[in-house]
Formats: sequence, C-alpha cells, structure tokens
Amino acid sequence: MSPDGEWLGFSADGQLKKVPLTGGTPEVVCDASQILGASWGTDDSVVFGSVGDGLFSVPSSGGTPERLTMLELEERSHRWPRYLPTGDVVFTVMEANNDLSVHVLSVSTGKRQGLIQGAADARYLPTGHLVFLRDGSLYSIPFDPVRLVTNGPPVVVVEGVQTANLVSDSAGQFDVADTGTLVYREGGRDNFALLSVDRQGVSSPLVAERVRYMQPRFSPDGKRLALLKSSTGNSDVWLYEPARGVMSRLTYAKAADITPAWSPDGVFVAFASNRDNLPFNLHRRRADGSGDAEKLSSGQNGQYGGDWSPDGKHIAFTHDDGTSTGTDVYVLAVDGDGEPAPFLATAFFESDPTFSPDGHFLAYMSDESGRYEVYVRPYPGPGAKTQVSTEGGQYPIWNPAGREIFYQVEDETDGDVRLMAVEYRIDGDTLNPERPRELFRGPFAMGPRAEYDVSPDGERFVMLRRKTNRTPLTFVVNWFDELKRLVPIQ
Repeated sequence: MSPDGEWLGFSADGQLKKVPLTGGTPEVVCDASQILGASWGTDDSVVFGSVGDGLFSVPSSGGTPERLTMLELEERSHRWPRYLPTGDVVFTVMEANNDLSVHVLSVSTGKRQGLIQGAADARYLPTGHLVFLRDGSLYSIPFDPVRLVTNGPPVVVVEGVQTANLVSDSAGQFDVADTGTLVYREGGRDNFALLSVDRQGVSSPLVAERVRYMQPRFSPDGKRLALLKSSTGNSDVWLYEPARGVMSRLTYAKAADITPAWSPDGVFVAFASNRDNLPFNLHRRRADGSGDAEKLSSGQNGQYGGDWSPDGKHIAFTHDDGTSTGTDVYVLAVDGDGEPAPFLATAFFESDPTFSPDGHFLAYMSDESGRYEVYVRPYPGPGAKTQVSTEGGQYPIWNPAGREIFYQVEDETDGDVRLMAVEYRIDGDTLNPERPRELFRGPFAMGPRAEYDVSPDGERFVMLRRKTNRTPLTFVVNWFDELKRLVPIQ
C-alpha cells in the first residue's frame, strides 16, 4: 500500500505493478520476477526482494530498479523488506542451509548488519518495537531505528500465527496498523493428517503421527509413497511403506527438497531442490537410497513440480524462465544435456503439468481466463488446447487405470476442497472431456503444489487433511497497550 493510501502495489506476469484503490487499469512499475515482499516508502520508492537475489529499489512512478544489496557467500535470498521511518530497511536473509535471520540496511551508507538470528518477516512499529516470526509465533524486541540496534531479549507476544504453506517461504500472515490494531490468522504452521480416501470420500489414516507432510506420491506399483516431511525452512523426501508402517528418509541436504516424482519403473525419485545456494533445480536419486542425488538441470530461475513421461525419457515441470512470460511449462530430456525446452510459454501463469497414461497429452493449470482452470494439450504438439474444468480447477492428475482426470477446487464459502473427476474420450489428437463431477469434499490441503495423488488402480487417493477449514482472521484493537506491557521500552 502507498503511504497516502491511494495505490495498491502487487506482482503479476513477471512485473511489479500498481493500481488505484478507486479502480482502474494497473500500471507497470518495472519488470521483476518472483518477488518476495515489497515495501512502499514515504519518498515514493518501492523496495523489493526476489528469489535468488538481493534487494532492489525503484520509483513507484516506474523505472529501472537500483540494486541495494548483494547476496553474500552462503546466502540464498534477501526477502520481505520493510522501510523504517528513517528510510533504512529491515529484511530477512535466507541462507543456503535455509536458516533465517533479520538484518538491517543503512540506505545512506549501503552497509548492512545482522539483528536477530532464527527470525523472519520483521516489521517496525511506532511504539519502538520490531515484531517478527519465529517457529510459528510472533515475537517482539525493542529497537532503535536511528542507531539501528535492538535492546533486550525477544519476547513472545502472540502464539500460533500462521505462516505461508510453502516450506521455504517464511511469510507471516499478520500485519499491524500504526493505530495499534493487530490482524493475524491463527495456526502457526499446519500439520496434516495423511489419509487414504476411497472414491466415496471414506477415509482412513495412513500414519498415526501428525506432522508437516506435503506432496504425497504413489509409487508405480502402489506399495510406497514418496512424500515430504518439513521443518522450518527445510524439507526432505521420505519414502513410506503403509503395509509395514516403515518410513525411510531419501534426501538429507539442509535445503528445501520438494515435488517428488517417481520414474515409471520405480527406480528413481525426481525432486526439485535449492541446495548448493542455487535456485530450485531438478534432481533425482535412486529409490533404494544407493548413490548420491544427481542434478538433472541448471538454471537461475525456479524449476518445480516434475512429472515423468510414461517412457521415462522426459520430465515435464513448472519453470520461471525470468522473462515476461512468467511461469511456464517446460520439458527436460532426462539423459540429455540438462537444458530444458519450453512446451508452453505465454503471458499467463501455466504450471503443474502431468502426462497422460499413454504420453500423448499434457494436462496443466493456467490463469489465462482470469482464474485457474485445467487444460489439456497434445504432446509433444502441435495442437489446440482443451479446457477440462468449468468452474475453476487446479492440480490435475490423470487416472492411471482409466480415461479420467482429477483436479481440485476450493469452495470459497467454507474453505472445503472439492475433488473433481472428468471422464474423457480420445478422437485422434483431440481429447473430448465430459462434464466434471464432484467425488467428495472436505478440509483437505491444497497448494502450493498438488497435495494429493491417485493409486495405480484409480480406486483410492492419498490426501492431506487440515485440522480445520479456513481459519478466520483475528483482530485485536488497542494491541499496543498489551505490547508495551509485555515488552517495555527502557
């Protein structure tokens, strides 16, 4: 928000934009891919961070961004910047091992210094406090914005503040108005129940413990699951064998390993990782744990969400190529030169491609209509797209055992996630879908990647169930009085 309350800044289509709050056509401020937080200063400049880079500043009227910070050795990104009253900036540093810390930049000298270890998404308040996130709680510490120093130990002021679902994000779901009103979403980081669900929606637990599971995927024979278990800033790929109750760890890097995908023969599990102080690139490791992880691709922009072709020769994935086309669908030859090729690159957001069982089509999601819908195109092309969903849809998955596509839709009224099914027939190079129908609904996890999968026989699903549906926002008026009591300023 602009300091005068007249404009709203946002990122879309690989650009930083602004739009009047009274309505109107958005205006482009600058090209900026994969923004991780921005702040609008009283001098009418905007400071922002982005994936795999430092901080930049740009006039809100538009122009070429000016670099404010450079990544140092073992740092992965500078994110969630916030202007101080002096024009200096507090921001979060994510290191290569995914440790988080809050730093401050003196804009006048260009020097930066660390303030708080194990902290993220800090904001300065007119009471003389910094508030920040740590382990799902909101902390506060006295802070001098002129001398740029803290005074005293951090104190928990609100427990259970939700953070973004993406494991490496660290964005807090809270804000504080200068008038003293606090708003936040309760919950900390969600832990999910791992469930087996039949086509009628009847569920049974797969694992007794409730931890932060993400992105479960059936092995080709249906006997194992590849999934993520995560902690703050880190996630690893694990393999689970439900019949024996055995959970074994497959990846060990102190990084965010995400989006596991089995090779068709079950020998490899591919995944994306930001290890080695690099953006997310594709890797694979043998499912039996032998050998080291092998890097499949390189790039300066994120690569996520791979799906193997049925012949095992290619992986389709989501790729931000750093251009105005934003997030697109690319394909990588597994035993090639490591250079992916674009399959679909438009001005819109396309992601989460999955191959049909015969390898002749790719399903994906796109926001070209103004909301996310599921589409199918012939592979490797050319050919026209076919829209599969009718009232919104995300995260398509094919039924391995029949001509059916599944996808998810969130109900905006109660937060339930609906699992939809669409039968189809194939006429030459054209896929002709029937009308979507709902199989079941419930408080299931949804996004930022597909958080479910279907068994090889098409009869059961592995799902992640949240504790509750959408958590309401909590407003606390006159919160500064409580803050001053908990964290006195000396």
